[in-house]
Amino acid sequence: MTLTYVAALARGHAKSRALLVLTSRADGDPLAGGFRASLAGCALMTLDIAPLTDADAVAVAGGLFAGVGGRSRASASSVPGGNPLLLEQLLAHRRGER
Repeated sequence: MTLTYVAALARGHAKSRALLVLTSRADGDPLAGGFRASLAGCALMTLDIAPLTDADAVAVAGGLFAGVGGRSRASASSVPGGNPLLLEQLLAHRRGER
């Protein structure tokens, strides 16, 4: 899906009760450029969320996937660099839940 389609989707639902949630990395963030202007008339809120600490990532991994061994949780938590969405996907992949 391109940013053009996302902007059209957002504008098409600007007055509805729908909530469109997007994620983005800070480097190369499209909201810093022309994409924000293409959302004219749409409510927009941004949240800057810090990465998980290693200890928090291990705790999240343990909570999401209690069946995954401690070594797998610890190694998987270091790979995504504090990104909880990527952490969840890596652990699901290790358990065979694709």
